[in-house]
Amino acid sequence: CRLAGDNRFAPVTYGLNNHPITPVNVIAVDHNDNLWIGARNGLTSYDPTFTTRNHITDPDADINDVKNKILDLFVDKDNNIWAGRNGGGVVCLRQKEMNVRTYTVADGLANNVVRAVSQDDHGRIWFGTEGGISLMDSDGHLDNIRQEFANRFSLNDNAIYEIVRDNNGNMWIGTYFGGLNIFLKDYEAFTYYIAGDQRNQLKGKAVRQMVEQEDGTLWIATEDGGLNRMNQSTGEIVKLDLPCLKSDNVHSLAIVGNDLWIGSFIDGLTRYDLSTHKAVNYNTLNSGLPNNDVFALYYDGTHLWIGTALGLCRFDSESGKIMRVDADILRGGFVYHLTGDKHGNLWCGMRNNGLICYNMKTGLQKCW
Repeated sequence: CRLAGDNRFAPVTYGLNNHPITPVNVIAVDHNDNLWIGARNGLTSYDPTFTTRNHITDPDADINDVKNKILDLFVDKDNNIWAGRNGGGVVCLRQKEMNVRTYTVADGLANNVVRAVSQDDHGRIWFGTEGGISLMDSDGHLDNIRQEFANRFSLNDNAIYEIVRDNNGNMWIGTYFGGLNIFLKDYEAFTYYIAGDQRNQLKGKAVRQMVEQEDGTLWIATEDGGLNRMNQSTGEIVKLDLPCLKSDNVHSLAIVGNDLWIGSFIDGLTRYDLSTHKAVNYNTLNSGLPNNDVFALYYDGTHLWIGTALGLCRFDSESGKIMRVDADILRGGFVYHLTGDKHGNLWCGMRNNGLICYNMKTGLQKCW
C-alpha cells in the first residue's frame, strides 16, 4: 500500500499480473541507503526517495513457486547484493557493473536452498545451504564444505540456518540438526559444539540467532534448547535458566547497553541485566505487549522496537513501558522482521501484509 493524498492507503502492485510484494521475508539497506526487499515473489529495490523501483528477479514469476522465495539478503563490502532463495540458488547483483547472475548447483553451489549469506575477513562469500557451505573466492570459484563423518574438523551437519562473523574474524555457523559450528580464522578448520547436557555442550540443536557482547561473550538463541551463553575463552556453554523463560523456543535477541533483550515464543519479552543477572519479563498480563510471541527486535539508538505475532510495539526507556504502535496497517499484523535506515524509518517485514515503512519520528506509514 501507499499513503495517498487523502490520507488513505492505496494498494501498490507491480508486474503484468499486479502482484503485491508479499509476504516480506527479509529486508536490507545497502551502502547507498537503497532498500532491498526479499519476498516470496522475488527481489525488489527502492532508492532513498522512492522514485526509482527495480525488480531484480522476474516480478511476474509464479508466486506459488517456493523456489522464488527469498530467504536471506546480504550486502557485501563492495556493495554487491546477495539473495539466497528457497530452491532457486543465490542471486548476485554487482551494482557497479549492474550485472545480475544466478548461481545454482550447476555452477558448483552445494545446494539450491540458500538460507544464510555472509563474508569473511578474506573477502570470501559464505553461502549456508541445505547441503552444506559453499565458499566463493574473488574469482567466482566455488568450494563446498560438507559433513564428513570421519573428519572431526569438518561440519557436523549440512543444514545451515545462520552464519555470523565475530569480532575476531571467526565464522559461527548455526545448523538445524547439529547445533553450533565455528570456523577458526587462525587455523582454517572447523570445530563444533554438539547438543547435550555437559559443560561444553550446546543445549539445543536448532540455532535461531546469535549476538556477541563487546567482551566476546556469545549468546545463542535456539528453538529447542533455550538461550545459551558461551565463553569463547574457555569454551564453556551455559543455558540461561530464568523462571520467566518456560519455553525453550527463543526467536530474537538484541543487546542494548548493559541489557540483553530476549524475544521468545509464548513467553513474551525478557530484559536481562548483564551485570546484575536480574531479569524482568513483559507479557500480555503485565504490559502493553499484544501477544507473547516475539519474533523480531530492533534498536534504533533510542528505542527498542518489538515485532510480535499481533503487531508492532516500542519500549519507552524513560517510562519503562511497552507502547503499542497504534496504526491500522500494523495493528494485529504478524511482524516477522525489523530493520531501520538513517532517515528514521523502521522497516517491517510482515507475514501477510507485505512491507511496511513506519517513520519513527512522524508516525507516517507506507505499505508495499
